[in-house]
Amino acid sequence: MSELLERESQVVIRPAGDLMASTVEGLKAQLMGSLEAGGSRIVIDLCCVQRIDAVALGVLVAAANRLGQSGGSLVISNASEAIARMLKVMRLDRVFRIED
Repeated sequence: MSELLERESQVVIRPAGDLMASTVEGLKAQLMGSLEAGGSRIVIDLCCVQRIDAVALGVLVAAANRLGQSGGSLVISNASEAIARMLKVMRLDRVFRIED
């Protein structure tokens, strides 16, 4: 289960574990709820995530694209070194911002 924190126009989602095809539905539901509620900045805090698969990346890219269409942004924070490196190699740092 993910933790959801809302502050004004910013939403922070902190998944409780790895983001894999079998567990990504909860994240997807939280993202869609935040998008529908009009959140303009969504932060995905990956402090508890060690692995992320292609399905989860697809969910994040779709959310980032939808936010971008309305002038919002998706931010990835506290990613492990391996995940941050993977995102940069895949050039996903062009889709969403990666913060420490």
